[in-house]
Amino acid sequence: MKVLVREQYHKPMTKIPRLSLLMITVFLTACVSYIPHPLKPDENLAILDARHIDDAALMTRLHEHYPQYNWPPAYWNLTQLNLMATEIHPEIAQAKAEFQLAQASLQSSQTLPNPQLNLTKQHTSNPPDGQGSWTTGVGLDFLLETAGKRDAKQRFAAQKLAVAQAGLINAQWQLRAHIRDALLALSEAKSTQFFLQKQISLVNSSVEAWNNRVMMGMSARSEQLAVEAHLTDLKQQLTTAIHDESDARHQLATALGLTPKAIEHLSLSLPVANIVLPSDGDSITATALQKRADIQASLAEYAASEAKLQFEVAKQYPDITLSPSYSWDAQSMIWSLGVGLALPLFNHNQSGIAEAEADRQVAKTRFEALQLNCRNAIEQAEKNEKTTALMELQAKEATQIAMNRLHAAENAFKAGATDRVQLLEIRETQIAMQHAQAQAEFNHARAVATLEDALQLPLNTFQDAVKP
Repeated sequence: MKVLVREQYHKPMTKIPRLSLLMITVFLTACVSYIPHPLKPDENLAILDARHIDDAALMTRLHEHYPQYNWPPAYWNLTQLNLMATEIHPEIAQAKAEFQLAQASLQSSQTLPNPQLNLTKQHTSNPPDGQGSWTTGVGLDFLLETAGKRDAKQRFAAQKLAVAQAGLINAQWQLRAHIRDALLALSEAKSTQFFLQKQISLVNSSVEAWNNRVMMGMSARSEQLAVEAHLTDLKQQLTTAIHDESDARHQLATALGLTPKAIEHLSLSLPVANIVLPSDGDSITATALQKRADIQASLAEYAASEAKLQFEVAKQYPDITLSPSYSWDAQSMIWSLGVGLALPLFNHNQSGIAEAEADRQVAKTRFEALQLNCRNAIEQAEKNEKTTALMELQAKEATQIAMNRLHAAENAFKAGATDRVQLLEIRETQIAMQHAQAQAEFNHARAVATLEDALQLPLNTFQDAVKP
């Protein structure tokens, strides 16, 4: 700096603007240029419509990240669908972008403030004989943050990063849950269609048998009409099940971050329950109430509010600005050092502290409410799981009884002790019991899924059943 200003005074004064221009040019060479990236809804919509589950670039990326699987698989299971959706789903991309934003904020909090350069030029209206009328000086302002403000800002940014990381984990869990629920709904709809079609076939045969009995005068027409009404009801249920399958496919497409058209020809390995409940439920619950992603995010939010309060308290104490400067006047080199700080005359940042304290109290109550809600949700989910497990066991027993009754009816029919109409009715009842058992199994699987979400712990590994 000393040599630089000496040059300014040994050479014509016109060199000073050139020097300033040179310094500005040097600074600008290290700057990043702004590149606009406007959003165009029509182009984005076209990209979404063109996205397909068998996209070659997507398959390459999946093979690089998860080489233990074949991409694309012949039949997609829950794990493979979840891995694929993690790569393309907009909500996961949003969570990753928020995590990157938090990383950038942490990096920004660690950056030292740049000094400020001051170039001054003073004019003297009546200078001594033989001396110029202009005096030039140069100075720097260095900001020194006091009372641990910089550390508090870094702690705040670090906790916000923890919030974003927990948000990403929670988004990934929610993605798996949505795909799981869609697959369960799709599997249930197909199962319902399977049993209803078998029931309809048997009841159709029963209607024909009843028609023969009515024509022979062995039964009243009202009895045949009751069977026909039952057949109509089964057909309506089948129509509903077909509609439910369509809804489940739309639900699955949404869960995967794709359009329904993109998964029209997708071959799925529909899930079969493989429930493994933890032996130490109390320990698992206690862990979940501390380690769930939303619990961790809430804890980090509270820690961030603490850091913010610490920063606001530190702002009571003014930062110090050191201002060394140098000038040349009348062939004299003048060095000076200035110290500046804000005077807390009108306030001591009481409003900022009060706001930060209130923010910390809000974070505290949010955490308490969240933990209570999570605990209640876990307890309710555990009760529902036990109830549906019992109902599933009872449905299996009822199915076995219906099967025994069918065997007895078939033997009686062979012996001529019963007619075909009664045998068809017993067969249809046995199929209905199988259907009820399947419904009970799906109800149990949904209850376990709810418990999974409450614990954020996979309890149903879903064995693959390659039955598209």
